[in-house]
Amino acid sequence: MVKYSKKLKKSEGNINLMFSYMLLSIVSLLIAFSINNNKISIMNNKVEDSLVAANLASATVDLEKYATDGIIANIEDEDIIQSYNSFVKALKHNLGLDNNFKIKKEGSIISSKINIDKFIIYSDLKNNIQVSEVSNGNINSYTVKSIKTPNGKDIKDTTIYAKISFKVSTMGLDFNVSKDNVVVVTEK
Repeated sequence: MVKYSKKLKKSEGNINLMFSYMLLSIVSLLIAFSINNNKISIMNNKVEDSLVAANLASATVDLEKYATDGIIANIEDEDIIQSYNSFVKALKHNLGLDNNFKIKKEGSIISSKINIDKFIIYSDLKNNIQVSEVSNGNINSYTVKSIKTPNGKDIKDTTIYAKISFKVSTMGLDFNVSKDNVVVVTEK
């Protein structure tokens, strides 16, 4: 019986070692991208759920008035600001924001403060729609026959629209992100 063993030349061993390092690097990058993708997905779901919950919180200002008139907020009273404040309070609580609208938790991929770009209440007045928009603490209200939300949804019932934006930093890259949501409040 003859034993045969092939002795590797030094250059062949270096190639095998280099190939192993490249393969290990590629696998490491794939794992890092997978973990990062998972973080982004979790953040996306949390932000969307928080925005929906905040919109729903803003819709519960005066249920008695809504039950009788179908109106969440009247132009004449402070309901619009109360609704907006309920939205802000719920958004801060659900996303874990401080008073400057920044994430309190360390290690979040959201790297900037959360900006509330739009908050609009569309109240169905049977023949008209009362539009009440809060921007920078100011209220702009008017009445129209028909209108669509900024994301194109026809208004048929009392509706609340909100849009937020923020910056996401991940793997050394920054991305501007915006999320919007429509909540339709209906008795059906």
